[in-house]
Amino acid sequence: STYDGTEHRLTLAGDLPAGASVTYEIDSEPGNGATNAGTHEVIAYIDGGGNYEDVELTATLTITPLEITVTASDQTKAFDAEDPLLTYTFGPELVGDDAFTGGLTREQGEDVARYAIIQGNLALNDNYAITFEEGTLTITPRQITGIGFENTSFTYDGTEHRLTLAGDLPAG
Repeated sequence: STYDGTEHRLTLAGDLPAGASVTYEIDSEPGNGATNAGTHEVIAYIDGGGNYEDVELTATLTITPLEITVTASDQTKAFDAEDPLLTYTFGPELVGDDAFTGGLTREQGEDVARYAIIQGNLALNDNYAITFEEGTLTITPRQITGIGFENTSFTYDGTEHRLTLAGDLPAG
């Protein structure tokens, strides 16, 4: 079975003889049902009712984690801007109130380039198996603003005249 938030059970095959009864134990606890992913040992205790020998049967109930694909969304930012929120999509839907914890991260670097968006500490509980597909954060060149270069006229006086930029250039 695959994790789906419902209880899964093992049942006996065949018919119990008249007067016999059965009780179950799963993972050393009374009962026969498990909800969470994992391998669970189930013991069926058959009471023969006095006419038959008592029997103890052991079987394994395996619930596999639900496979979830998480895809990081590609993002873009200009050089020297704050990182955008790193987001993702996923499928299939989670069961009940189950939710992700943690978040995505990205490769280090602030220069104009492409950086991988990686899983970071984004996680689910053990009922899920995550397949992660990386995204890309692209840092683009930033437009220089706040600089002026104006026309100016001079009267000839035999000296060198220059036009200069108004404002401050960014570092680099």
